[in-house]
Amino acid sequence: MYNTTTLNAPDGLPYGLCICFANVPAAMVTDYRWAVQIALPTTGYPMFRRKVNKGEWTSWLPMSRPAA
Repeated sequence: MYNTTTLNAPDGLPYGLCICFANVPAAMVTDYRWAVQIALPTTGYPMFRRKVNKGEWTSWLPMSRPAA
């Protein structure tokens, strides 16, 4: 779960659940670990971000947008 005091939560989506998937059970700074986080907020659209190897987390990106 995340809330208004959680670090690195998606901006503007103060409450929700966050799920993390990784290709291997290793430390976050391992050369061969890829991780993806999916945020399921109580309002708004689901968001995701990823971290590859020893790189930084990407920005949170929406998984869907309203139809044009």
